Amino acid sequence: MRQILVETHNGPMPNGRDFFFNLHDAGFVIFSKEANYENAAGGVEYGFVKLSTEFYINNTMYNRMPAS
Repeated sequence: MRQILVETHNGPMPNGRDFFFNLHDAGFVIFSKEANYENAAGGVEYGFVKLSTEFYINNTMYNRMPAS
């Protein structure tokens, strides 16, 4: 799977936060974010795409220096 589309609606914390962290840890980044005000829902639509580790410093998503 290389792309995920999600719409959120005031999800409970910390579950909502953990959902985004887990996608990030799996190599997904947000490429699109759009508010959805239809029917006063207050939702937000997100588009995620999985990137190759070649896009990251030291083949990791995190900007950490390797342990010496």
